[in-house]
Amino acid sequence: GGLLAATSSPGQVLRLEPRTQGAFLSSVLQTPAVARWGQLDIHVKTLKGQTVVVESRSGNTAIPDGTWGKWKTLSADGAEITNAPATFAQFRVRMTGTTTSSPLLEYARLFYQPVNQAPQIRLEAPKPGEFWKGMKDIRWDARDPDEDKLVYTVHLSKDDGQTWNQLSRTLEDSESADTGKPKPNGNGKSTDESPKPKVQTEVEEKHISWDSKSVPDGSYRVKIVASDKYARPTDAKSAEVISGRFVVDNTLPSVALDDKVYGWEKMKRIEVTDNLTPLIGGRFKIDDGPWIALVAEDGMFNSKAEFALLVSPDGEIDLLAGAHKVTIQVKDSADNLLDKTYTVVIGEKPPQPVARITVPATEGNDKNLADLMLWSLDEKK
Repeated sequence: GGLLAATSSPGQVLRLEPRTQGAFLSSVLQTPAVARWGQLDIHVKTLKGQTVVVESRSGNTAIPDGTWGKWKTLSADGAEITNAPATFAQFRVRMTGTTTSSPLLEYARLFYQPVNQAPQIRLEAPKPGEFWKGMKDIRWDARDPDEDKLVYTVHLSKDDGQTWNQLSRTLEDSESADTGKPKPNGNGKSTDESPKPKVQTEVEEKHISWDSKSVPDGSYRVKIVASDKYARPTDAKSAEVISGRFVVDNTLPSVALDDKVYGWEKMKRIEVTDNLTPLIGGRFKIDDGPWIALVAEDGMFNSKAEFALLVSPDGEIDLLAGAHKVTIQVKDSADNLLDKTYTVVIGEKPPQPVARITVPATEGNDKNLADLMLWSLDEKK
């Protein structure tokens, strides 16, 4: 029942006795990402008097160390591995045989499913501090580590993220929109009913067109939420990104000037203001003359309120007597452009205002009131 072996250097005799116990240790099995473990499909042939114990463990290092979980026992015919999700796994088969035979491990196969990973998302527009007006594109870039299909929702906040309102877009019925004809009913006959618009709150594209005029002027933040819920309905993951504050301004700058003024003195220095964004400059022209840049009185257009000077590169502006058209254009940081024409009258004085006095009626007069119109006839008064 034994085996003898002789060695020559050093000279010795070894006696080997049959073993009835042994173990098979698998190599370290690696998955592409952190995975949840399924069944260990294992096939072992055993005879009477033979036993098999199957164990498994998992960890996140290529070489098992103290960070790995402990060995957990499974049934010999395979069972769900209960080890913690990880990137690496290993199994061990401890076998007990007889003096004449041992169990036979034919194959083992481990099933796993990568743990669903959250999407990754990055906002491209708007950027912090930008000034927006009119139609704009909110844009982002996103990917899913598991290559799951993603859907997105877009949200807007005016109170610095304390509350959010979800943006949506209205889609017309595609069939009617494509043909421009009434949609047929179930009998194949056309109906004059207009197609009902469909409201879409989720998008698959990585951008959405948004009309900033749909909200009041002010500071806003945008939030984009990416989700793989349709690809992983029972284990969905999401990610979000929130923009820095940006400004919506759809209001034109204004000029503190009457539509008609008398004398160039009231025209050559004007006050320009904007409700929300800094002014960036402007220009003017007189009648059909060339455009001339406005000059900021303090040397730079960079605030919401500026005094602008109308000066000529040729020196003092000296206009002939009569009425002249002065067109002024002023732009703010959101690209809102005021374009307005004013009238300046040279060589005339503005008409004097009319004084209207109500005088009580005298006794016996059927009229209750009499109006006296007093005109200033003397220019010296």
